[in-house]
Amino acid sequence: MADDLADCEQQRLADIVKGLHSRLRKQLREANGDHKKIWESHCNDNEALEKYASAMCTLAVNHWTKQAPEGRVEWCYRAASEFFRGGGLKKLMEKQRRRHQFNADVNTCCCCFDAIYPAENEKLLLLDVGSCFNPFAAYEDIYPVAVDLQPAESTVYKCDFLNLEIQDLPSSRQEFCTCKSCYETSTTNQSQNFKSAKESIVKSTINEGQKVSLGKGELLQERGTETSVESEKFLSSLAFSKLADSSITDRTNILCLEEFLKDGKEIKILPSEIFHIIVFSLLLSYFPSAVQRWECCRNAHRLLCTNGILLIVTPDSSHQNKNAPMMKSWKTGIEALGFVRWKYQKQTHLHCMAFRKVAACHSGYHGNGGAEMIYIPQDFQEEEEDSGFFVCSHSEEDDTVAMECFNELPNL
Repeated sequence: MADDLADCEQQRLADIVKGLHSRLRKQLREANGDHKKIWESHCNDNEALEKYASAMCTLAVNHWTKQAPEGRVEWCYRAASEFFRGGGLKKLMEKQRRRHQFNADVNTCCCCFDAIYPAENEKLLLLDVGSCFNPFAAYEDIYPVAVDLQPAESTVYKCDFLNLEIQDLPSSRQEFCTCKSCYETSTTNQSQNFKSAKESIVKSTINEGQKVSLGKGELLQERGTETSVESEKFLSSLAFSKLADSSITDRTNILCLEEFLKDGKEIKILPSEIFHIIVFSLLLSYFPSAVQRWECCRNAHRLLCTNGILLIVTPDSSHQNKNAPMMKSWKTGIEALGFVRWKYQKQTHLHCMAFRKVAACHSGYHGNGGAEMIYIPQDFQEEEEDSGFFVCSHSEEDDTVAMECFNELPNL
């Protein structure tokens, strides 16, 4: 009896979720594809947003537990841990360096090698977009920022990620390239950035009452104020991540991020290139337009630091090869933004993907994709007004699998 009641409750909540997705797609068709108009109206519909957020939170907390064998949260955490803590990034860099040296001119720029690497004891900055209950707060080595249109819990910030303003940080907080190619065109600026970055770290750390250990930075004082070419090369050859002790870098990043989280519980602005991880769990299929999905991925690219990862989990209960062309299309479109796919897994009801952000000078970076690449089967379907069935205007192959999976996901 209790199981029957639980099943009925799951079905009711799943119907709320599916119903909102269906209405958004219908409204988009009626508005002739004006996704901005539809999204603005949707963001102002507080009643619908609250109902949806409550349903998703109940499903996630009561049924989509991270302890499940194929849990979404657990998969994301394992992937991030493998990448940053388990040697995944290190192996990628070693492989990329060997390929770079073997195939490319030694003078070819590749700034991925000079990016900031999180230290072993450094908390990973994670942005969970479309999160209703901030599940990553349970992990001690994660500093999570959970955002949603309509938060269901107090630990989640209100945020319209599509219209989020992304602020470029001053040069003292930006990653900067130290490779030979870039050095030849920006030696002076890099030297200034180096000194400014060191002063910024020291100042912010002292203000927090912490001890400073500059490590290699102390060598600068020993070299004096020489202006020779060798001195300038020495300055430019030191990556930002090697300036300070890992605890200083960790604290500085968190302090910088917290400056954008102070005003109330709504986030309208975030700093660029600061997060190690961004999670889109069941997010992209929420949007009725491929353009909106693409814009979300573009925002993620701007917010991630070089070698940061974008984790995407999207529903699909069909067999592994049925929607393989769609996943290949997503890969092309997302990689065109400046990512390289690192990991992919097809679970019973989910596609799980991890993309690494590469530097713009990376040899694998090609702008050969667009918004239309990030499509879902429902983009080609039309809903009959007076029934719960979908009439496929594309082909029988593009059925309602992704919609049906919301009934099946609670059984994970």
